[in-house]
Amino acid sequence: MNNRFQVPSILLGLFLRKLEVSDTKNLTETLPWRLPEFDAPPQFNTQGNQQLPPDAPRVRFTSKDGRLLLELAPAKLQLRMIPGKLEKGENNQMNLTLSDFEEAFKAFIPMATRVHSVFNEHYGLVANRAGVLTEFIGVLGQSANQRMQEEFFGGRYHFGERIHEMNISALAKTALEDGSERQINRWTRLNTMRSNDPAAAVPDGALQVQIDINTLPEDTYDFTAAEFEKFLNGVRSHIANKVDVLSNDNLFAKAGA
Repeated sequence: MNNRFQVPSILLGLFLRKLEVSDTKNLTETLPWRLPEFDAPPQFNTQGNQQLPPDAPRVRFTSKDGRLLLELAPAKLQLRMIPGKLEKGENNQMNLTLSDFEEAFKAFIPMATRVHSVFNEHYGLVANRAGVLTEFIGVLGQSANQRMQEEFFGGRYHFGERIHEMNISALAKTALEDGSERQINRWTRLNTMRSNDPAAAVPDGALQVQIDINTLPEDTYDFTAAEFEKFLNGVRSHIANKVDVLSNDNLFAKAGA
C-alpha cells in the first residue's frame, strides 16, 4: 500500500438480531465506566412519540475530543473513529495529524472489539452482519481528475478535458483472508476532492478512496468475540493486500515532475 494514503476515519456497522437498549437510564449510567473513552454527555433522539425505524439511532455517545462516536439503535450499532494524534498548536488550538493505514487499524481493532464485547456481555447484543468502511485521502500533487482519466480511462477524455469532479464506484464479490473464506461485498469508491483555498496551485489535487467491506445479507452469523476480532483482522489484511488502487504509485506525481 502506498504510504501517502492517510486514514481520516473508520466506520464499523453491526447489523443486529438483538440489542437491549430500552432501559436508557441504565445504559447511560453504566456504559461510561465500561467504555470510559466515551466521556461526553450522551445525546438522545428527541422525536417524541414519532415511530422510528429500527435502524434510527436512539442514543449517541461521543468522546470529548470528538474522535469517537457510538450510535445505538435496536437493529444497528455504529462506531466511528477518527484515528491520528491531537496536538496543541498556536493559540491552544488542537490540530489533528492523520494516521497511516497500519496506525489507524492498530487503534481501531482493539476499540471495536471492546465495544462488541461490552455490548455482547452486558446489553444482550447479537450481531449477525458486520461492515467496515475505511476512508483514505491521498494528496496526489497534480490534478486528481486528470490522473483518474489518464490512469483508468487510458488518457481518453470521454467526459471532456475540464472535469470539475469525478466519482467511480465498483462492487466486487470476493472473500476475506481470515481463514474462513467468508464471502463479502467490497465497494471501492473514488472521489476527487477540491481545495477550499482559491489560490491553491492545484485546486483538485486530492483523491478520496472509500473501501466498504460488509458480509452478505444472505450469510448471517452470530459473531462471537473471537470471530468478530478475526473478521476485523481479515478486513485489515484484505485492504492491505487485495485493493490494488491503494498501491497504485502512478496516481501520484513523480518527484521533480
